[in-house]
Amino acid sequence: MFLSFGTNVATLTQDESVTFNAILTDPDGVADIVGGTLRSADESLEFGVFVAAGQPGAYSLSLSWAQLHQTQPIEFDGGESPRGFRAVFFDQGGLTATDDLTLELVCAGGAACAGTCTDLALDGLNCGFCGRTCDSGQDACEAGGCGPALSRCINFDEGLDTCTAACQSFGETCAENACGAGITTRTFNNLMWCEDDLNGVNKIMACDEPQMWNVGARAIKCCCTDTK
Repeated sequence: MFLSFGTNVATLTQDESVTFNAILTDPDGVADIVGGTLRSADESLEFGVFVAAGQPGAYSLSLSWAQLHQTQPIEFDGGESPRGFRAVFFDQGGLTATDDLTLELVCAGGAACAGTCTDLALDGLNCGFCGRTCDSGQDACEAGGCGPALSRCINFDEGLDTCTAACQSFGETCAENACGAGITTRTFNNLMWCEDDLNGVNKIMACDEPQMWNVGARAIKCCCTDTK
């Protein structure tokens, strides 16, 4: 039976470790205890095996945040996530004893995505929710929303002659002079250069202004909202 089961910390965050400590006794003596494992609360996952720790009947197991994530992915918002653990010990007679505890996983930024603490209001790789990547990059997230970004390449023969029409075709809205240093379009000599973002010319113009397709502007990118 358990005399005690606990941890050396009440909360755990990224780059930290926790030690689970258990002290047990047995009617047939502590030598009858074979050992134990740490599992998830429903016993579907196993985190590791306890090792003897000093006095007879005492056991411990240390795990890092990364090791916990490897066994059971850490992903949450709202600042913290209670994680249940169960210690399961058994003796030579096949009898088992269990005890449970809850450890609070916390992140200063309020969320964890794929085991990494972050701020969903500012992280352009996890903007608003885990896995939502802003097209304009890691710094493009503000208040949980992605800022405008230059679109995919639009070729002259697609029939999209304004950035309003182009952005609407992507399910977005043209953001006038809102990309980069304040541009609406970036024009390219040809589609290949556009796809490689090579030798583009930035332009300030109205969203409804027709594109002047010519030898020096056969493909463009438009500044569109990023609401995906």
